[in-house]
Amino acid sequence: MKNLIHLLLLLILLTSCSKSKQLDGVWIADYVNFEGENQDRTLADKRLIHFTDSVYYDVRISNPDISEHGEFYAYKFDLVLHENKLIRDDDTLEITQNGDTLIIKWEDVSIGFHRLNERYKNLEVAYSDFIGSWYLDGESVQDSLDFISDSVVIITGDMGRFSLPLEWDLLNYEGFKFLHIHASSLPLFSLESIHRDSSVLSAGFDLVNPFTLRPTTTSRTKSQFMGKWALVEENDSTNLMSNSHMDGTNEISYLQFDSLELEQHYEGELYRTDWFLTGDGKKLYFDHRPLSHIPWEVEELTDSTLVLIGDDHRLRYARLTE
Repeated sequence: MKNLIHLLLLLILLTSCSKSKQLDGVWIADYVNFEGENQDRTLADKRLIHFTDSVYYDVRISNPDISEHGEFYAYKFDLVLHENKLIRDDDTLEITQNGDTLIIKWEDVSIGFHRLNERYKNLEVAYSDFIGSWYLDGESVQDSLDFISDSVVIITGDMGRFSLPLEWDLLNYEGFKFLHIHASSLPLFSLESIHRDSSVLSAGFDLVNPFTLRPTTTSRTKSQFMGKWALVEENDSTNLMSNSHMDGTNEISYLQFDSLELEQHYEGELYRTDWFLTGDGKKLYFDHRPLSHIPWEVEELTDSTLVLIGDDHRLRYARLTE
C-alpha cells in the first residue's frame, strides 16, 4: 500500500513537471474575452507571460515605481500546477493549452496568449530603422504611420484622424524585440524581420497573417507650402457647412511658411513655431499652439489653394502673391 502511494505521488510529480515543460517560453497576450460576450477584444493591457523552470513571470510595461517609462517589469511567481489549474497565491487560474496557444481564465475573464517563436530572438534593430513614413498592412488593419523622430509617431491614415502624436519605443525582453506605440487601441507588436524595404511584425489578433511595414513616398514637398496664405473659408469638418460668422479673426487668419518656421497670425497676434510635413505628405504637424498639437490633414494643395482638416474644422487658404 505504501509503495502504491509513493508511485501515485511520483506520477503526479512527473505529470506536473511535464506540463510545466510544455509551457516553457515567452507568451504574448493576444485578446481578452468576458464571459457572455461573443467577440474577443484587443487587449489594452499589453503584457507577456514567461514560463521557465519552476517559476513564471507576469510581465507588464511601464510601472513608474519599478521601471523606466517604456520598459518591461515582471512579477515573479512560483509555478504551481494541478491538472489544468495554475495556483498563484490565493488565486486559482484555469489554463487551456493547445500547442503554441494558451488561454488563462480567472473568474469570468479569459485572456488568450501565443508563444513567441525562438527563431525571432536577438533580432538586430535600431530606432533609425523606423524613421520615415510607412504603410501598415494586415488582414484586419491597414493604415499609415510616420515616425518623425526616435520618440514621436503620427498616425497619418484614417485610424489616427484628429489624434495627437504618440510616443513610441523599442523594447527587449529575453532577446525578443517589440515595437510599442503608446496607444491603448494598438497592440504590442513583436518584430520578426527588419528591412528598409519591408519589415514584418506580428500581433495577437492577426496571427495567421503577420503585418508588414512598407515605406511610402510622396511627390508633395515642403517647398510647395512656402509663402503666405490667407484664410478664405472655414467649414465644420463633419458636415462641411459654411460658417457664416467666420471673419478671419477667430481662426488662423494667415499662415507664413518658410523652410524652418511657420508664422501664424491669430486674433491679431503673431506666433512662430516649428513645422513638419510627414514623409507621405498627408499631414502637417505644428509644435505649438494656436494651431494645436493635433496634426492637420492636407486635403488639397495646389499653387493657389491649401485646404487643412483638423480639430473639427476644414480651413481653406489662398496663396497671396507679392
